[in-house]
Amino acid sequence: MTSKNTIRKFEVGSPSASLAIGDADCDLIFSTECDTSPQPRVTIAIPTFNRPQLLKETLASAWAQKGFADYDIIVVDNASTPENVSAVLAMLREAGKPVRYYVNTANMGVFRNWNRCLSLARGEWVSILNDDDLLKPTFLQKMMEQVASNVDIDAIICRAQILDQRIDELRSREDVMTLHARVVAALRFKGAKRIRLTVKRLFWSNIAGSSLGCLYRRSAIIDLGGFDPEDAPIADYVLNVKLASRGSFVQFREQLARVRLQVNETMKPDTLKGVLIRNFQLRSQLVADGQVPRRWHYWLRYLLAHELNAAQVHWHQSPDRNEVARALKITLPLSKARWMYLTRIIYGGI
Repeated sequence: MTSKNTIRKFEVGSPSASLAIGDADCDLIFSTECDTSPQPRVTIAIPTFNRPQLLKETLASAWAQKGFADYDIIVVDNASTPENVSAVLAMLREAGKPVRYYVNTANMGVFRNWNRCLSLARGEWVSILNDDDLLKPTFLQKMMEQVASNVDIDAIICRAQILDQRIDELRSREDVMTLHARVVAALRFKGAKRIRLTVKRLFWSNIAGSSLGCLYRRSAIIDLGGFDPEDAPIADYVLNVKLASRGSFVQFREQLARVRLQVNETMKPDTLKGVLIRNFQLRSQLVADGQVPRRWHYWLRYLLAHELNAAQVHWHQSPDRNEVARALKITLPLSKARWMYLTRIIYGGI
């Protein structure tokens, strides 16, 4: 039996009066721009918290964009310590590059800070770039070329390469990861440069990924309410599904961003448990709402077992199966359901 505990119901396309941000104020404490600067086509928004050294690398990748100049950069600091704020200020002054640096008066959590990035952005299009990830120099040029040829879209996301900086015993072999990325690209795109992301595709996995490498049409994302903190820790997955429901979400085949893998909060078993539980609940809701075939209800438990095994393979740790099953009030299959990978291929969910 599946759980009756489902993710909070959402209405696709319903206008939202405001983004979920919270009560914390935000101060602009550094800027190289004047108030009369023209509105850019794109804003690269970088949420950050207590990581000035990684932020320096991320900013360098944003400043290094080639072939497209109509963009600005903002950094939104989620109430870092005074020492780290001072370090960022010193770095920005030394760099002498165009940027606006905002600091929240209190930490508002990850997704509320992402929403603050959306609210502060001036561009028609917004890219949310986490402070440990990187953009390739041709990211904006190639992505905006795709925007020009897909005028009806609300978001477009590229694929990302993995920059694995975990400790040695956790690090995967680079050649194996590269081969896997090529196989996935061949199966997913079948020779095409881009695909429309659908709810049916995203049911099987969040193949769009997080916000990395995405360009959002700012007005459309605000209309959807942005990233709902109540959907944490998978608010990005839920927003992807909303975009796909509107038929306005595209994935570009090229790898134009780099995601950094480190030993951090997202690798903790409790965090992984939260992700897998919420994934199950979201998929249950999609079945219940008829957004995917109701017969796919059968796959829910096997897909969860498959993801539990995948967490062990990729992260070398996984939440306790029994704890996950109890939280969802279900019985998990005894197998690891490795064969679900083939099922995902058949249904276009890889």
